[in-house]
Amino acid sequence: MKRTLGVLAALLIMLAVVPAAVNAAEVTEYPLWVGNVHVTSEVSSGTGWKFEASASGGTLTLEDAKITDAAFTVDSYFTANIGVSGGADFDLVVELKGNNTLSGANYGIYLDSISSLEIHGPGSLKVIGEDKAVFSWGRSGTEIKGAEIHASVSSTGIYALGLIITDSVITSEGESCGIDCSALTISNSYVSADGEDIAGIRCGELTVSGDSYLKANCKAYGAVFFGDVDLNKDLEIWEPCGGELRYDEEYGRYRAYNDENKVADTLIIGKEYPLWIGSGQVTTENMRDLTAIKGVNAAEGGSVSYDPKTGTLTLDKAKVTGVHAISDDDDWGFRNISFTGDKLTIVLEGENKLESEEAYCSVLGINSLITFEGDGSLEVDGLYYGLYSYLGGITVESGELTVSGGNIGIVCQYEKNADGVAPDKCVLTVNGGSVKTAGHYGEGIFSWNIVFNGGYVESEALNEFTGDDEIPFSAISYVNMIKFGERARMVFPVNWEFRKDEQLEVNHLWNRTDTDSQVPAKKCVIKQLGLITFKNEGETLSEDLVLFGDIPTVNLEKEPEKEPDQQYTYGFAGWRDQQGIEYPKDADLPAVTGDEIYIAFFTPTVNEYTVKFLDEDGTELQSGKVAYGETPEYKGTGPSKNETEKYTYTFSGWTPAITKVTGDAAYTAVFNATEKDPVYIVKDGTDGSWTKGSGNSFSITVKRSFDDDECFSHFSGVSIDGKVLDKNAYKAEKGSTVVTISAETLDALSEGNHTVTVEFDDGKAETTLTVKAAETEEDKTPDTDDIEHPWILAWISALSLISLGAVLTLRKRSLD
Repeated sequence: MKRTLGVLAALLIMLAVVPAAVNAAEVTEYPLWVGNVHVTSEVSSGTGWKFEASASGGTLTLEDAKITDAAFTVDSYFTANIGVSGGADFDLVVELKGNNTLSGANYGIYLDSISSLEIHGPGSLKVIGEDKAVFSWGRSGTEIKGAEIHASVSSTGIYALGLIITDSVITSEGESCGIDCSALTISNSYVSADGEDIAGIRCGELTVSGDSYLKANCKAYGAVFFGDVDLNKDLEIWEPCGGELRYDEEYGRYRAYNDENKVADTLIIGKEYPLWIGSGQVTTENMRDLTAIKGVNAAEGGSVSYDPKTGTLTLDKAKVTGVHAISDDDDWGFRNISFTGDKLTIVLEGENKLESEEAYCSVLGINSLITFEGDGSLEVDGLYYGLYSYLGGITVESGELTVSGGNIGIVCQYEKNADGVAPDKCVLTVNGGSVKTAGHYGEGIFSWNIVFNGGYVESEALNEFTGDDEIPFSAISYVNMIKFGERARMVFPVNWEFRKDEQLEVNHLWNRTDTDSQVPAKKCVIKQLGLITFKNEGETLSEDLVLFGDIPTVNLEKEPEKEPDQQYTYGFAGWRDQQGIEYPKDADLPAVTGDEIYIAFFTPTVNEYTVKFLDEDGTELQSGKVAYGETPEYKGTGPSKNETEKYTYTFSGWTPAITKVTGDAAYTAVFNATEKDPVYIVKDGTDGSWTKGSGNSFSITVKRSFDDDECFSHFSGVSIDGKVLDKNAYKAEKGSTVVTISAETLDALSEGNHTVTVEFDDGKAETTLTVKAAETEEDKTPDTDDIEHPWILAWISALSLISLGAVLTLRKRSLD
């Protein structure tokens, strides 16, 4: 017993210890500290941060994190907010989301000489440290991509073996250096580096490319120390003005010298773009936030920016009041926006406005295609012109434009060549959006070519002049060609035509009157047509182009139909648009604002099915309609079945089993049969009599109340007056059951009535047998008076003589 208890105790100890040991073995420790947390597979997240391991290291995601603690130490002295232990082969990726801050340590991020570091956006990181914001001496270098980093430290902002900055914004300030690395590559980024004691930037190799801006500053020893310099051909050295990058034999590096042949405190490298807004030109320095330019403003939550990769100027809640001229000899006067490149896309977000009493035209494009798009609006009011494209074009894809010009609202100016032909690219194209334009003196729209493919256009010639020299300017004038696509239609004026005005040599829009006289059409409206499609179950029923603002109508020969299924019959209810909004069939559809597909929807009506309840013989007991999915119920009186000789019957249910309705159904009553106890009836030998000494046996025939052919198989014995007879005392045989009791058995009975019972294994039959006294001789001599036939008397006499002879013979033999 003691041995058994010991074994059980050992097993319990093993069960307790082994899981703990297994769990301990599963925990992985990483050479990474975040704040005061050593990261493991069990502890991998905290406030504002989360770590996910990979094969070579892992990704640390910072989301609005503020880390001020530092448990990780470098050389047992320096601390770091985020650190990888020395000697660890561990590559770290830091993902920035939202705005993040590291402070209170010597280093913001520290990685040893074996690991590599990547910092990815789109978020920002602010590091305030006592030594270095980012220290990474990784073998694979350090890459900052799509992020915004602001470093302010007491030594060096970013210190790395190799540093690659792509699509990022970096401002780094250090009392020693802003950036210190062996090789620095900057691509499509804004980098500003300030150092007080050594240099703004110190590196072995410098490569700057793409749409980048670089500013390095140091008053003590000059802006930069470079081992080798490679600048993209489009980049220029803006500062020092008139200076150069010159190799310094003493330091073995390139340094920046100004035009006075002195080491420059500041070096600026950047690029200018052929875009002017407000009072200044767009450059790599200001392109991310053009509100830095005088006269360019944005309401709270808005912005003004330029993306040179896509050629996109984004106006978000912007107000431009400043003006500029491209050069001193600019003949075009002042503008709010000018562009001289190939293509400019102006994206409108929110409400925007260009206004100035000095703006000759609000937007000018020279040899350029200017495209408007976005969900916002733009209000333009030019002193002479609103939108002006010279030898270029204007395209409106989307957005809402309200354009006003003291002379003409929108102009696409042409200039004929030596053969008198103007270029085809001078085109005003409206594909969508809304354009409302007015010319106070001249046309609302004047263009070499005009194409209306869609959108809404409202053009008006206000003709605000007095005097006798009235010139019949119309709402729209063109020189070469006007074209309406299948999605655009002029709706006002109703009676119109374009006809050349010989005086001005342009085509005006003329409005006819009932008298067939013609006057310039001073206002016109061009509307877009939306493709309105009606469908049913994927089948297109009709398609029609309908003017914006009109109510679409449904012209179908019959209402849409839907095939019924087991559960429902469907009735047409109306139309559902692509946003899921339903319109009843008798209600108006909304006014057209674009292409729309309407799909028929239906109201389902639950089907009803006939359900019958039948008696066993097929007699209908109940019939009625029951809805799909409901369970039918029999409400009549309970079905019954007449009993037979053998059985009685009780109702037990229906076949098949009652289930929820899915179609017509019939249920038939089912009965349980209960077999009766058999009744045994004496058919022959009932209340019989037997005379003692007669020498005769006595037979009784018993029939079974049912299955009489099986009667004898159930026979089990005979008893008289309750005493079971020996099987030798009677004979039993089939048909139905015939029991013959022997004379000897009967002779043993007393005179009088006796009860004879024939026993069966499932019942019995009883009858009364009367045993009479033996007959006397007198009883045996027949009364001749009773003899009706003489031959019977003769037979009896002869028999008597024979019997007497036999007796005498026997006596003689016995005497002998």
